[in-house]
Amino acid sequence: MIDYKESNKLRMNYAVIDSGSLIYSAVNPNKVLDDTGNPVKVDGKFQYYDKTLIEAQYHLDNILIQMFQTLDIGHFIGFIDTRFDLNFRVKIDSRYKSNRKDREPPKWIREIKQHLQEYWKFIPVQVIESDDACSICKNHYKELNPILISGDHDCLNLEGVTYNGRNGTLKVNTLEDEQRELWLSLLVGDASDFIGGVSKIGLVKATKLLEGIEGNDNLREVVLKEYCKVYNENKGIELFYKTYSSLYTLRSIDELPIECDFKVPEFVQTPGTF
Repeated sequence: MIDYKESNKLRMNYAVIDSGSLIYSAVNPNKVLDDTGNPVKVDGKFQYYDKTLIEAQYHLDNILIQMFQTLDIGHFIGFIDTRFDLNFRVKIDSRYKSNRKDREPPKWIREIKQHLQEYWKFIPVQVIESDDACSICKNHYKELNPILISGDHDCLNLEGVTYNGRNGTLKVNTLEDEQRELWLSLLVGDASDFIGGVSKIGLVKATKLLEGIEGNDNLREVVLKEYCKVYNENKGIELFYKTYSSLYTLRSIDELPIECDFKVPEFVQTPGTF
């Protein structure tokens, strides 16, 4: 195993990277521009054209290199989502991301994932998701204080230092911040994952319900009580645990589903000099 403390890159930062938003940024089409460099609109809508594979790879490489330079990253671990049909959350809650299953995947997404894996040494994961793997590794290597890089709001609310790859902002969260955000999401739901919360509870009401409540167990009790009040006890408890399983990001190897063989990998060094 690498002796990270003796590494000559000790002064540089470590990172764990959720590749989801990076991949989609790389493969998303470009806007059509006119002769003056302004975006073209037809009937009020922007026009787009597909990137070539080389353009998509260049876009992705440029994003990673810029992030490594900006954050002074010397070692990293990156993950790629694969085989959504094996996702353990889907088996618990059929609602989970069901709004995405019929979408046509963007052009080049398979090739870009392969590029990440072969050139950048990103690791494919299945059964769990990339954000679970990032969270587990971040906590496993806690003494190195790795930066969690993602564009996913779930990842960006996790304990520690996070970097939003979409807008380039750093944030530091406490464990209490992470826990409170989880219970808020159980109340209001997560539209991007197609998971509803408690009926007729929005962010304002949810925030007020949890205001002044301290401690993870007490927050959980308040949220569970709302589920049981709205849906009756039996259905409320069942829906509460389904929603919790869908929205909770795993924190350690001990929480892995029995069918998952994920192992915490070692960091790899950033390739070349930028």
